[in-house]
Amino acid sequence: MEQRVSLVTLGVADLARSRRFYEALGWRAHPGDDGVVFFQAGGFVVALWGRDELAADSAVIDNGGWGGGTLAQNVRSPAEGNEVLAAAGAAGATIRR
Repeated sequence: MEQRVSLVTLGVADLARSRRFYEALGWRAHPGDDGVVFFQAGGFVVALWGRDELAADSAVIDNGGWGGGTLAQNVRSPAEGNEVLAAAGAAGATIRR
């Protein structure tokens, strides 16, 4: 498995406020974002998404113990994606979807 992170998604309580914070740091959001804010950050992307939506998409129950973030790795094909998921499962990950 290639050691690479393509996308870090942060679940936030207030999307507009979080966007303003990163923009105040000089980050520029990708234009046309609707419901998710994307920032190019060197070789990967940082996304801001509503915490409830991210939890639902991640198939977790957000009862305070979940950290509110996800990591993603883009792969070249569905077959490679299946290989990465199989390796993660073999290493002890719980594959939710």
